[in-house]
Order: sequence, then structure tokens, then C-alpha cells
Amino acid sequence: MDTARNDDVIYGTFEEGVELREAYHGLMRERSIESAIVLTGIGMVEDPTLGFFEGDGEYDKQTLEGRYELLATQGNLATTDNDPFAHLHVTLGGEDHASLGGHLFDATVHVGHEFGIRVLPEGSLVRRHDPSTGLKGLETR
Repeated sequence: MDTARNDDVIYGTFEEGVELREAYHGLMRERSIESAIVLTGIGMVEDPTLGFFEGDGEYDKQTLEGRYELLATQGNLATTDNDPFAHLHVTLGGEDHASLGGHLFDATVHVGHEFGIRVLPEGSLVRRHDPSTGLKGLETR
């Protein structure tokens, strides 16, 4: 991981071979981040698992085999039970130049992942179980 900071923005690169969500969790731990917004993320990933929310805490998950251009990453970084939680949505491009997208569950970085996040004041975003959706819902403060 190679990162730099300018005021409340951290930017950098995650290296090849790391699991993308885990890399964001590692960044949160390394930089003591509790709350942030993912502003941008591009690069390439392998074997991503995407989800479409069906309701009642359930996702229709699909693992895509192979490499995909990571055209866009958006989301937020928060804590749940004091642990890092990266909530990411992505748009991917395949060899056929068609785009796919959804909630990112897993993906291995291929070549690199260039990102930018905006750090929010401590405790701004927290995730707690929301019984109405079955998900870890976002609470803002």
C-alpha cells in the first residue's frame, strides 16, 4: 500500500494480489480512520463477486471469472462493532467492453487499484444491524 494525505483526502494505490475490501480495512487500521467516503477507485480486479440486494438481508451473488477493468468504485468506510467496514459498489468493464456493476463482496486486485477517499470527523459514520432490512445500516452523526 502506497498512500499520501492532503488535508482530509487520502490517495494512493493498493498492490496486486490483495483482496480489495480487506485493503480498505487495512487502510482504516493503518491511518486510524473511523469514517470516510470513497471518492474514486480505478484499476483492475480478478474474479470479483458482485451482489444485487433482494431484500430481507439477502443478496443474489454472482462471481465473475477472469480479469475486469475497475471503471469506478464508490462507497463509504465506517465501523461496525468497532471493526472496519467497507461498503463498496463498483462498475466493471469486461473484454467485450460491456459494463457490469453491483455491491462488491470480493475481488482480488490485479495490477493495482488507485483510490481517493475523504476522511470524515471521527464517528461520523457507524453501521448497526437494521432489523427492517436485515443489513448493517448506516447511521450518520
